[in-house]
Amino acid sequence: MKGAKMGKNLLGKEIGKGLSQLKDGRYRARFTSVSGKRVDRTFNSVSYARTWLADTMYLDTHGNISASSNMTVDTWFMYWIDNLCKVAPQTKASYMGKYNTWIKPCIGNMILADVKPLHCFNVLNQMQNSDRKSSTIDSTKNLLKRIFESALENEIVSSVPITKTMKYPGNGKTETRWLDVDEEKLFLECAKKHKHYLNFAFILQTGLRYGELTGLKWSDIDLKREIIHVNRSVSYFQDYGDIQVRPPKTQAGYRDIPLSPIARDILKQMPKEKIVGYENYIFNEDGKPIKRSAYNMQLKRICEDIGIEPISIHKLRHTFATRCIEKGMNPKTLQKILGHSDISTTLNLYVHVSETELQREMKKVFG
Repeated sequence: MKGAKMGKNLLGKEIGKGLSQLKDGRYRARFTSVSGKRVDRTFNSVSYARTWLADTMYLDTHGNISASSNMTVDTWFMYWIDNLCKVAPQTKASYMGKYNTWIKPCIGNMILADVKPLHCFNVLNQMQNSDRKSSTIDSTKNLLKRIFESALENEIVSSVPITKTMKYPGNGKTETRWLDVDEEKLFLECAKKHKHYLNFAFILQTGLRYGELTGLKWSDIDLKREIIHVNRSVSYFQDYGDIQVRPPKTQAGYRDIPLSPIARDILKQMPKEKIVGYENYIFNEDGKPIKRSAYNMQLKRICEDIGIEPISIHKLRHTFATRCIEKGMNPKTLQKILGHSDISTTLNLYVHVSETELQREMKKVFG
C-alpha cells in the first residue's frame, strides 16, 4: 500500500495505513486495487478491519488467487464471503457467525490445502461436545462443504475434505421455545421497564418477523380499515454499514394483518418524527434500524429477571401463533397472517400445544 497515509482513530492515535475511524465509531479499511479500483469496507472493531485489509490486499496482489500455496482458511473464507458467496445479507451474516464461532478457532490458521477430513471432523466434534443441536451441526457442515467446494472449483485445493460419513446426531433438541400464558404475562410486565417494550408487545399482537417489524412504515398502516400492509423486510448489519431492504421471503409474505385494539394503541404511542436516511419507519432507534442482537440481548435480560429460559425475538412470533391456536383460530387463517406459503410450516413449526391446553381438551372429552 505505497503512498498510503497512516490512519488514526478519533483520539488521534495511529492505527495503521489504510485504516481510519468514522464519526459513528466504526472503522474503515480502504486500499486501491491492482486494477486501480478503490476498495473499502467498514467494521465495528479495528482488529476486524485490519485483518480484512491485510487478507483482501493479499488476494488482490496475487491476482486470481489460484497460485497461493500458503493461503490460510481464514484468508480464503474472507475472499469467498466477500466475492463469491451470492446469498441474502441475513444468510451471509449467519455464515459469518458460524465461521467465527466454530470453524475459525479450529482450522482458521491452517493452510487451506492442508485441511483433511480429520480437521473438519474436529470442528463438528467440538460442536457436539458443546451440546449443539443436530440442525446447527448440519448447517455448519454444509458451510464447510461450500467453502471447500468453491476452493476446489478455483483449483486451490485438490479435494473437498467433507465426507458423506461425517455425520453427527447432535443433542436431538428439536422442540421450539415459546412463552406459555403465565410466562407471557410476566414477560410483558417486566418488559415495561425496558426501552423496546412496545416493539416486543407489537410482535405478540401481530406475529411479525424481525425484518417485517423493522421494515414497517407509517404508510403501511391503515387505521380506518384497521390493518397492516406487510410489503418489505429490513435488516441492519452494522458490519456492512448498510440498511438492507428486501421484499418478503415469499409471495405469501405480502399480506394484510388485522390490527388488534392493543396493537392500535401501541402505534399511537410510537413517535412519528421523520429522520433522514431511515424515513417513515416506525420501529427505529436514533434514526437507525435496531439490530436483532440488540433485541435478543434485551430479551435475555428480561427472561433472567423473571427466571425463565431465555428466548430470541423470533420466539415472540412463535408465542403469537400459539396463542392464536389456543384461542381457536383456524389454522388456514393463521397461515395467512403469518405469511406462510405452506400450511404444514404453520402447523409443524409455529403451533404448539401447552400442558394447560392438553388438560382442557381432555376435559372436553372425558369431563
